[in-house]
Amino acid sequence: MSDIALLPEVRAFLQQGHDCFINGDYGRATGPAHPVVNPGTGETFAEVREAEQAQTDAAVNAAHHAFHSVWRDMAPLQRGAILNRLADLIDQHGEELAQLETLCSGKTIQLSRAFEVGQSSHFLRYYAGWAGKINGETLTPSLPSMQGERYTAFTLREPVGVVAGIVPWNFSLMIAIWKIASALICGCTVVIKPSEFTPFTLLRLAGLAKEAGLPDGVLNVVCGTGACGQALIEHEKINKVSFTGSMSTGRRVGAQAMQANLTRATLELGGKNAAGFLADIDTQKAVAGVMEAAYLHQGQVCAAAERFYVHRSRLDEIVDGVAAQLKQLKIGSPLDESTDFGPLSNRPHFEKVSQYFASAPDVTRRPT
Repeated sequence: MSDIALLPEVRAFLQQGHDCFINGDYGRATGPAHPVVNPGTGETFAEVREAEQAQTDAAVNAAHHAFHSVWRDMAPLQRGAILNRLADLIDQHGEELAQLETLCSGKTIQLSRAFEVGQSSHFLRYYAGWAGKINGETLTPSLPSMQGERYTAFTLREPVGVVAGIVPWNFSLMIAIWKIASALICGCTVVIKPSEFTPFTLLRLAGLAKEAGLPDGVLNVVCGTGACGQALIEHEKINKVSFTGSMSTGRRVGAQAMQANLTRATLELGGKNAAGFLADIDTQKAVAGVMEAAYLHQGQVCAAAERFYVHRSRLDEIVDGVAAQLKQLKIGSPLDESTDFGPLSNRPHFEKVSQYFASAPDVTRRPT
């Protein structure tokens, strides 16, 4: 097979040269330009400019105004209806979004369709279902009575304000939806920063959100590197930071948020996951489990298994089964629907993985 043809809508969107989406409109940033490279070919097919302080301020101020003027006080079921309409639009524009994602990240087109599109609309509908169901609790505390009075304590849940979401490159749309949908359904507004390697899926999503009826300023997108993220974290009108990424960067994000204004921060960081197989495991299921846990999206998954513990009595057959499966994988262009294993997503990640191979011991023997 060969690469699928890019949709005219994809080509047209890339030619528009958007760098940010602020207060309901696309615009151009003023910072340095970053090339956006197709990992499947190594060719630069677009560029995105860094959001400087002026764009960051405009995005946060728009979100702050929208929070106080329209979104915080909107009826929860209305917010849920907008999220459901956005889920419908994601499904309708699914192939467009999937192609943009594959162009930026090197994710196979089949995986982009299944995860970035399919799961994103599912999660939007899940969070939309929480509209009207977010509640607190009441209780009667046993405080000392002075004149026979009794006390009631209750929890009142209120939106925190403007949420800054910082998204990694491995699942740029799906992970962003986790942050965006959960914040919006609670009445918060959002400024989201995609990775400079994978900016266009989220920029396109912002336009669809407006089409779904999201008021201007409720969802804003700024692009750039860590400097852009830091400007968001330290902004005085940011009330919550949600970050997904590496342990080292997460530590800095958490520290910056605390130093800025004791800003709330949620950090979803890298794992060191293991998978274990006992003596009674079915060999085919074990081999399939290894292939999924280790090689989905070229292993570029935060929940990917990095260590496998196999009962010694089953080791040979499972290792042989995995080896046979690896030999059958078709390595190729991520836009080829028959490809099983595409490229690594960006040059820095490729160089990091290459260093691991260079420093790894030459293991040629199985344990005895």
